[in-house]
Amino acid sequence: DGKAIKVSVKAADNNPGALQSGHYLWPAAPALAEHLISSPHLHPELIVELGAGCALPTLTALQIYSKSLQALIVTDHDPGCLQKATENYELNTKTIMNDDFVDQIQLVHFLQEPLAWGDRDAVQALILKVQST
Repeated sequence: DGKAIKVSVKAADNNPGALQSGHYLWPAAPALAEHLISSPHLHPELIVELGAGCALPTLTALQIYSKSLQALIVTDHDPGCLQKATENYELNTKTIMNDDFVDQIQLVHFLQEPLAWGDRDAVQALILKVQST
């Protein structure tokens, strides 16, 4: 609808260990965020970001699809990434977005879930949680 999208994300810079984890902002995250920005005609009720890391696409989607969204779920195998995603969510909802927008997103559930690649039981549990959201 022509609104500017502004997302602030804390990520690790100049940390050799960060290159192997989601604390680093991988090139796919801004690419997916740009795709979401170019797709405002979608009206998702639920978004699940797999391997969310810093959660840039999730935070972008929150601004674009806030009117239709009911829940956002970020997943990662690294508890530190889930914490970083939550911190980034809180940073954006409290300091970047205006008060009217924050009131609007109060209705959107934000969940973080640990998920390791290849763990079928964890995937099944996530599917059940998504279905009940």
